[in-house]
Amino acid sequence: MQLALQQPEIVHTLALLELSLLSVPGAAGFLQKVGPAFEAYAAGHHDTALAVFMSAVSGLEWDACRTVLNGRVPGAVTAAIRDADTFFGIELPALGAWTFGAVEARGISQPILSVVGTETEPLWVEIATVLRSWLPRVEDCTIEGAGHLLQIQRPEAVAQGLADFFERHRMDVG
Repeated sequence: MQLALQQPEIVHTLALLELSLLSVPGAAGFLQKVGPAFEAYAAGHHDTALAVFMSAVSGLEWDACRTVLNGRVPGAVTAAIRDADTFFGIELPALGAWTFGAVEARGISQPILSVVGTETEPLWVEIATVLRSWLPRVEDCTIEGAGHLLQIQRPEAVAQGLADFFERHRMDVG
């Protein structure tokens, strides 16, 4: 989204897989829900921080979430724990500092695919609804039986949704 704002000439389309946008009203409740993950991280319990955060994000109990992650991306959980400083110390604070709202949305005219799972947390449903009201060219793609880990839970369905969208919005390379 930010690149489409800053350099629209190099962005042909956007595919948003449950965009995380913390400027919507529901974000406050979600951040409260993941508060214990930040507390665990601050206490040096990176494994607990990841478990709490990923359970809240995915909507899955940690054992099920870990199984899904490691089943599709072997070693994913170990790598995420090892990279907790980057995730909790840099990436999440940067996401929290990013401001994107209706004013910024007016600067985006490219076709957008908004991909949302049927089992996702309310935050991402709210974000998808807000995006449809802000942006003129949003197409929806719903992935059955998936939450925020939709590209990991249902990769074939996500890939098909993306392929269909890109087919409808081909780039003129000639």
